[in-house]
Amino acid sequence: AHRVGHLGKRAIARDLRERGIAADDAKAALSPLADRDEIADATALWQRRFGQPPADERERARQVRFLVSRGFSAAIAFRVLRAAGARTDDLQD
Repeated sequence: AHRVGHLGKRAIARDLRERGIAADDAKAALSPLADRDEIADATALWQRRFGQPPADERERARQVRFLVSRGFSAAIAFRVLRAAGARTDDLQD
């Protein structure tokens, strides 16, 4: 659980799979995270890393890639950037 807040559930699940944890055991380990607010986690991580909306499309793509690489979905990444004031209406969730 020390990775919660730094990684999304998808990244934690992938990490468990890569370590050879059985699917049922991994599901049981992740169940306490079911009610966790991933948008809040992603926003806090984004705030610590970037803290301001991207200035251009290249920076926006970099910020989205950062969140996705941490196991958050692209839809969550776009929601975080939209809430921060970034233009994302030309992207698909």
